[in-house]
Amino acid sequence: MKLIALFLALFVSNLAFAGHHETHEMSENIAVAKAGYDAFNAGDMDAWRAVQADDTVWTIQVGLP
Repeated sequence: MKLIALFLALFVSNLAFAGHHETHEMSENIAVAKAGYDAFNAGDMDAWRAVQADDTVWTIQVGLP
């Protein structure tokens, strides 16, 4: 009986949260990351730099052009 109750609770909770991504809205984190990629791709280093944290440290692998 406990197993059936657990299964039913999981099923109902799954239905309650189903479709919460259907609004096609990006989270703030994803929007910032996308803006950074778009700026870098466009060659706009000022816009790319604007989405980086102040304490960002980049380590370039030896041998990369």
